[in-house]
This record gives sequence, structure tokens and C-alpha cells, in this order.
Amino acid sequence: MKETEELPRAVPLSAELEAELRTTVVRCRGPRTEEASELVGELLRAGKLEEARQADVAGRTPCGHDTFKLVMEYPLDGEPHTHPCPDCGVITTWRPPALEV
Repeated sequence: MKETEELPRAVPLSAELEAELRTTVVRCRGPRTEEASELVGELLRAGKLEEARQADVAGRTPCGHDTFKLVMEYPLDGEPHTHPCPDCGVITTWRPPALEV
């Protein structure tokens, strides 16, 4: 995974490509409570993936920051990237499509 200290240059996008990418970029889910983190870990260790997903969703304080502009600061290289949410600090991880623009 690439480090978050330095952002590469922004990628110029056509209106069509931007619209397509916006369908895959989500808003920040916000921080998870300590209790929810423990429950999610227990459920994952027990192999209860759907229950863990539900506990993860229910145990978060919604942030809602639109991460599109942040994500577009990174290259569309198909590699995983991470960056903290500027509003709540939750580490966001994503893998953009590998596109030649």
C-alpha cells in the first residue's frame, strides 16, 4: 500500500469518466465505537462475515465526507491507496481502476 504523506498531482477527467468514477466512490463511513470494534473482531474470528458487516455499519458514527476529490488526487493506477478522512480522521482505503487518461 502506498504511503499517505505526499499526494500525486490531480488527474484531469472527462465528464463521462468523472460520472463513471463517482458511482464507485463512497462517503466516509465515520469512526467505529470501541465496543463495535471488539464485536466485529469476534464475529470475524468466528467466520460470521455478514453479522460482522452489519455490526460494523451499526457501530459507526456517520461522517459522510465526500471522498471523491480526495480519491481523485491519486493516480488511477489500480493500486491500493490510503488517506485519513479530513473531517473525522478515519483511514480510508481504496483501489481505483487502472485507467489511462
